[in-house]
Amino acid sequence: MKRAIIPVIWRLCSRRSGRLPGRLSASGRPRQTGVSTVPSVRLPKRLKRRKRVHEARSCPAHRAWVRRHRCCVSGCVQLPIECAHVRRGTDGGTALKPSDRWTISLCRVHHAEQHTIGEHSFEQRHGIDLVALARKFVRHSPHAIKLGWATERTW
Repeated sequence: MKRAIIPVIWRLCSRRSGRLPGRLSASGRPRQTGVSTVPSVRLPKRLKRRKRVHEARSCPAHRAWVRRHRCCVSGCVQLPIECAHVRRGTDGGTALKPSDRWTISLCRVHHAEQHTIGEHSFEQRHGIDLVALARKFVRHSPHAIKLGWATERTW
């Protein structure tokens, strides 16, 4: 519609005064009036991110390897063996299970006891350090690289 109206306006204006209204040319397009004052816009250089090694929070192969050991409580020979996650002092949080690097082998009875009485009481009752035991498991695991234990300097 705009293209149809512009020639009509041009004809009317050119008959009266001989010039075109505004900045329109005879074709109805805007006239070029000098150099453009808009500065060129360039994006800043893109930051290069360092590639992060993604550590797996879950490693089924490591859990299976842990389950092939006996119960960590001395003198216990009960079966079946379960993978127990150590929560205190690890990378777990509220509603977040710790990664599989913090697992130890416990029989079903001792695993239930660990959850019932709490980790601190469990450690005192059986004389074991759960965090140190989990670190020892991950150090000797054939799947330790997948869990990223070599990146930790505190071990």
